Amino acid sequence: GGVDANKVDAIVKKSFTDDGSGDKIDAILVVQGGRLVVEEYNGWDPEVAHNSWSMAKSINSALVGILVGQGKLDVWKPVDAPEWKGDDPRAKITLDDLLRMSSGLEWEESYSDAGADVIKSLGSDLDRAHYAANKPLVHEPGTFWAYSTGTANLISRSVAQQVGYGEQLTGWADDELFAPLGITAAYQSALLPADVPVSDQFQMPGRTLGEAVRDGAAAVTEPDPQTHYTWTAGKLTLSAPDLSRLLVTLCDGGVCGGMRILKEDSVLAMRTLQNGIGSV
Repeated sequence: GGVDANKVDAIVKKSFTDDGSGDKIDAILVVQGGRLVVEEYNGWDPEVAHNSWSMAKSINSALVGILVGQGKLDVWKPVDAPEWKGDDPRAKITLDDLLRMSSGLEWEESYSDAGADVIKSLGSDLDRAHYAANKPLVHEPGTFWAYSTGTANLISRSVAQQVGYGEQLTGWADDELFAPLGITAAYQSALLPADVPVSDQFQMPGRTLGEAVRDGAAAVTEPDPQTHYTWTAGKLTLSAPDLSRLLVTLCDGGVCGGMRILKEDSVLAMRTLQNGIGSV
């Protein structure tokens, strides 16, 4: 059936009403039958790209799913982390543990504490995956769920280890995920010219900024070779309609425009409550 415009309008109005919590919904999109039928913004200019923050972690999982489908990654095998040598108990952590955010590694995901791990790692130029890998093991892997951007950075590094860093990672992600989904403008703010006067969002006339991106690069990485893989942990910037393309593909079992982008079992894993100890 069709979309009930009155019900949608009521939902949008209620969602955009300030409830005093300090939280704000910037956009609501509804896709039906492969068509964008509702696109409403709450004071947000639709021509301005939006920081994905941790929604990028879904893209992280999608990239892993692609590599699993290509036979290049096995989520059940221990993670290839150079920090974990010999009989280090962390060497038992699998990619599946990371994807379920149940690695057992110590991590403080607090944005109100300047000393928290997430602030220390994302607010600097250090090697973020290395920082996370060096955290001590405080729980047996696979037994305790804790939300962790550090875990996501370790997953991102696992992807980069397979496809390469920098432009290799950028090109691979464009070829395997963004281009097939029709996403043509997904940027990491550090890739922009220094005179762009905004940090995590920036003008994208016609939803493209290709002519303004440093060195004409297509998207998604930072210039520091040690941090090339961190954008999928929460620093990707793209438009709401482009993000909806990924979400619709996940709802459709990994198929976009009749073309399979992700294996069905990978999509099912992304959409399933994980181990009863939390979901990713």
